[in-house]
Amino acid sequence: LEEALQALGPLGVNARLLVSTVEARRTRLELELATHNLPAHLIDGVLAIYSYTIQIPPAFSTVSALMNDPEQRLLQPDMVTKATKWQKKVDNALIALPASFDFTGVGYRGMRFAFDDLETRFVEGDTICWYTFKSLATSPDVMHDDSFCGRSAGRRTIYKV
Repeated sequence: LEEALQALGPLGVNARLLVSTVEARRTRLELELATHNLPAHLIDGVLAIYSYTIQIPPAFSTVSALMNDPEQRLLQPDMVTKATKWQKKVDNALIALPASFDFTGVGYRGMRFAFDDLETRFVEGDTICWYTFKSLATSPDVMHDDSFCGRSAGRRTIYKV
């Protein structure tokens, strides 16, 4: 876990603060695992997932900015490798969670951009690959919140997954 977190240092994330912030949660999350009768070996993965959720230091937003910028991905392949080390740790942690954590249903992902060729670009049933983890809402109403797509700033794109 620490190696994956430290890999984000060259991307501009304060890796020392990230490691200490994540490790400060270890005991609490170990107790949560025990409370829910989940195996203790999941702890590093749970902490990796936690690292994705915190804002300070901004692990996710830093990795996302790099991975969502095609030019930067080409110009900085060594940084992509470092970012991928952390992403893989989070990805493997999500896969390792018990099936009881799997969501079944419809998710919504909004973006502040509208494609002119939406119907031809995105055909129902097609697979879309995102370069970074993306959060989804389980309620379409969330998309109308200004923190997401909003209603007042023009056309938007909402994916129904």
